[in-house]
Amino acid sequence: KGGNVSEGFPFAGANELDEIAWYRLNSGQHSHKVGQKEPNELGLYDMSGLVWEFCSDIYGPYRREPITNPGGTSRGVSKVIRGGCLNDYEEMCRLTARRKFGPQFRDYFLGFRLAFTPKK
Repeated sequence: KGGNVSEGFPFAGANELDEIAWYRLNSGQHSHKVGQKEPNELGLYDMSGLVWEFCSDIYGPYRREPITNPGGTSRGVSKVIRGGCLNDYEEMCRLTARRKFGPQFRDYFLGFRLAFTPKK
């Protein structure tokens, strides 16, 4: 479904969060099975809402100049989390939103995504 380039949406695959995500206003404050909402333009489900996802980036300030795919700072321990979760309002589910937690932090609203290329 779609190509391999972002369409410039404010959320991960849509202009309207209800189409692609479970968040504070539609989740009922409980988790849902992955794939019940629409996928993003890359065919990935639940990239906004449901659970915050740990990223490999170390949290730090962004540079002032424009940069594609910023990777964070080179030192520190707090990891970037993105995507928002089922308890968040719309603004925290936007692609530009991020928070930080130490890698030892655990809670029901945090996760990570495994990706692989299947053998043909």
